[in-house]
Amino acid sequence: MLPILMTGRAAVAEGEMRVTALDVGQGTAVLVETRRHALLYDAGPAYVSGTSAGGQVVVPFLRASGVRRLDMLMVSHEDADHAGGVSDGMQAVPIGSRLTAAPPGHRLLAGGVGADWDPCVSGAGWQWDGVRFDILHPTTEELAAGRLQSNARSCVLRVATARRSVLLTGDIGVREELGLIGRHTPDALRADILLVPNHGSGTSSHVAFLRAVRPELAIFQLGFVNRYRHPREDVWRHYERAGVARYRTDETGAVSIVTSGDAREAVPYRQRYRRYWRDGPPAPR
Repeated sequence: MLPILMTGRAAVAEGEMRVTALDVGQGTAVLVETRRHALLYDAGPAYVSGTSAGGQVVVPFLRASGVRRLDMLMVSHEDADHAGGVSDGMQAVPIGSRLTAAPPGHRLLAGGVGADWDPCVSGAGWQWDGVRFDILHPTTEELAAGRLQSNARSCVLRVATARRSVLLTGDIGVREELGLIGRHTPDALRADILLVPNHGSGTSSHVAFLRAVRPELAIFQLGFVNRYRHPREDVWRHYERAGVARYRTDETGAVSIVTSGDAREAVPYRQRYRRYWRDGPPAPR
């Protein structure tokens, strides 16, 4: 039993973070860990089988990684590919607080005991273990007006160490991207690592947004041969022309990034842990 008990990962250093974009198919689930805290951004999709990524991917990964509690669950919006895993998976994990831009009482967020949700609004922020968390979108006024569609309401979260940063964008579109540029200073929007908006669809990743964020690394979280044909070819090429290292989870499986001062290490699961029965195409592209 000793090897089983010793399979935990190395602890995250003080002031640093580990960000893991899980392989949940066509959907989003990202775990952000600091030294003593963990945040899950979205819980993955519901599957046609009646199960979900929350139960089949997220919770097993948390347990295998030694994460026994989530300090925060942030569900960017109510679409099933982002919130479908909440009710199936999150009942198994104690959760400190819950944030979302979804409408109050939405059925996809009804799972769990005492599942109270607070609004995800721009201007809110906190610090864990020397790492800064800031919500950049949506604004209180936008939520109160109730005019935004679900994708446009997506919580946008920036997480930053002293040297490195990541931007989690949900399914925002070009209008929201340009709004972020107009509302925030360049330093507040800049990020080394970008979770590509809306899985690389043609409605997002405006050139001006990429110029403002200036990512070094982009993660396209999407499903193999997905019916939406994400990422769209012209969007994929935008990132190539910008010189961004591109990872896509349909080719890499989960992608984990660990920061260490100025350095960062990106680990694409299939390329690091090779098996003869699955492809491991070059990554990043």
